[in-house]
Amino acid sequence: MVEITPATSFTNPNSGASTQSNATQAASSVSGDFETFLKLLTTQMRNQDPLNPSDSTEFVAQLASFSAVEQQVQSNAKLDSLVAAFSGRAASGLSEWIGQQVRHAGSAEYADRPLDVQVAIDPRADRAVMVVRNADGDEVQRLPIGLQNDIAIWTGMRADGTQAPAGRYQFEIENFADDALLSTSQGLVFDTVREARLNAGQVELVFADGAVMNADDVTAVRSAAL
Repeated sequence: MVEITPATSFTNPNSGASTQSNATQAASSVSGDFETFLKLLTTQMRNQDPLNPSDSTEFVAQLASFSAVEQQVQSNAKLDSLVAAFSGRAASGLSEWIGQQVRHAGSAEYADRPLDVQVAIDPRADRAVMVVRNADGDEVQRLPIGLQNDIAIWTGMRADGTQAPAGRYQFEIENFADDALLSTSQGLVFDTVREARLNAGQVELVFADGAVMNADDVTAVRSAAL
């Protein structure tokens, strides 16, 4: 997956505000000029020679030309407002997610430090196991979980007692009753946000394994330095 860093490509919020202010001033100026134009046009029509009146189509052409200019300036002002809104608020909001660790269902990066996994135990279960798998989906270890626990810790040890190499690992929770598998769910892990993007007005967070999470579903955030 290609990583992007939105924070480096967005414009300064202050420059967006300046652009919007300039566009508003331009629109206001044209509006005032248009009113002055109408007054001059009305005065010209009132004081024309009754025996040799001006061609009405000329007045209409002048009015249409000025109206078109006014509408174009107003359209530009609206576009500038949208650009300013995106670069000044939405963009900076996206950049704040980059590099943060948020909790989600998926894989997490292991680098010789224990990983905390939030687990959900089926209330019908009399036994629960956390299955650790590597990036290829191969089973690395199976750890029993207390039925009252909501957090399980993987220290990085494999089933043979050796240390697992650094890499991405995922966690499945298997719930049993009388040795029969009741249900399987994904453990929730903290992982670093690699990309933040807008999709239909919603902020989406993307992780290194390609997992996507809606920012509204984030239940915990912590510094990547922890």
